[in-house]
Amino acid sequence: MDARACLMLFTRYPEAGNTKTRLIPRLGAVRAAELQRWMTASMAREMASLHPDIDRQVHFSGGGLSQMQTWLGRQFTYLPQFAGGLGTRLHQAFMGNFKAGMEAVVAIGADCPQLSTRHFEQAFRQLKSHDVVLGPAADGG
Repeated sequence: MDARACLMLFTRYPEAGNTKTRLIPRLGAVRAAELQRWMTASMAREMASLHPDIDRQVHFSGGGLSQMQTWLGRQFTYLPQFAGGLGTRLHQAFMGNFKAGMEAVVAIGADCPQLSTRHFEQAFRQLKSHDVVLGPAADGG
């Protein structure tokens, strides 16, 4: 990597009743939290295998720093999410990284366990010649 780059994972600590709340009526609070735990851990495994020059950030809500580090490991930079809606939280995180000197910033959500390191690397390659790169979302997300 020749540019200062970071990958930001947006997630929530998997606490029953406080995560995947739209799925609770169908799955129950415990199973919804287990799904959150699995999806985030899957994304974290992919992030861990990225080139070490890429700052791998976990932007989290719920739980605390020590809980996140115990769960996902210490190889990531952990940052609590800003208040507000998703757009506000993303905007603040992007702006903070650009102000810190990052030149390429990629954001992903924990709800994308089909993404792999290959996708992240492709996004960073595309950012070398494009200002913005968007991945397709079949569900409209």
